[in-house]
Amino acid sequence: MGCAADWQPACETAKLTKNEDGIYAGTFELPAGSYEYKVAMNGSWDLAYGSGGDSSGDAKNLSYTHDGGPVTFYWNPVTKIVQNTSQAPIITLAGDFQAQLGCSEDWKPACFATSMHDSDGDGVYEFSTDQLAAGNYSVKTTHGLGWDENYGVDGAPGGENLAFSASAGKQINFRYTLATHILEIEVADPPLAGLGKLQAKWIDENTVAWPAALLGSVPAADASWQLFHSASAGLKVADGAVSGGDAVDLSYDSEGFSAAQLATFPALKTGYIVLRPPVVDQVKTAELLKEQLHIAQTSESALSAFTGVQLPGSSTVCTQTLWPSAHSGSSGTLAALPSPCGRQRLRRPRC
Repeated sequence: MGCAADWQPACETAKLTKNEDGIYAGTFELPAGSYEYKVAMNGSWDLAYGSGGDSSGDAKNLSYTHDGGPVTFYWNPVTKIVQNTSQAPIITLAGDFQAQLGCSEDWKPACFATSMHDSDGDGVYEFSTDQLAAGNYSVKTTHGLGWDENYGVDGAPGGENLAFSASAGKQINFRYTLATHILEIEVADPPLAGLGKLQAKWIDENTVAWPAALLGSVPAADASWQLFHSASAGLKVADGAVSGGDAVDLSYDSEGFSAAQLATFPALKTGYIVLRPPVVDQVKTAELLKEQLHIAQTSESALSAFTGVQLPGSSTVCTQTLWPSAHSGSSGTLAALPSPCGRQRLRRPRC
């Protein structure tokens, strides 16, 4: 590295530099060989971090074998953990929550602030945080600080995003098994999935698209759904039950979407199941569309998801073309629609 001797904490050429994500990093040319190291602070041994971010006098050195050439080191000042590109695969969590944890932007696999670590060498990488705001999030695991190798639901390469919900200030633990590429997410005191969002899509008179991620690990055949509606926008959730409106049962259709529907809505090809509302005439449908609409999912005898309903958001596919008699031009309570479909207003349930 160009230092006068080994184990010199004040060596200028071995310094790490803070990047835009608050991570200290540095790339150095090293010959092939086996190495040990620690991260020393402020040019002395008064404070230094070893394996697992340990700064005690008994902290173990970190060790690795290098094939020769450039090697990059990363030190996270929040977790105090250091890694390098020759030590083990660099695994990061990329998702729509990263900016909250110090990254310069969301969906950034190169951000080391959400890197995972295998502290005991058992092939299981871990990351924990209690710094997320309450909400619904998506995540994937990425290798090598880029998108070339990433894994989604069930460890599938390039697979669907994993969904999870967080409660403000509550601990979330992520565990990623390198051998299977499966990411497990454990949330303390999780909020109700889907709450505060419009995740169901009523794409035509007889078809509702429901996000499969809201099922969790429960098979669709073992869950049930109800469409809740309220003319006064009084829907609320308390003590595991929905109140403030009326409900109609929805049925699960294992046959899925038709080819014509997928041609019109290609985004529904993966990640959604089909729910069928009861057969009603267009006048009743028109009345429903003027009310606050949410769908409740029950699984394992408990309310497991509750989310709002949105209509197709294009000027050519909307209530006017799907349900001709439903269009009135007045304010309603669904997702925002383009002007050709009238103006709609979103109202969320009280909790």
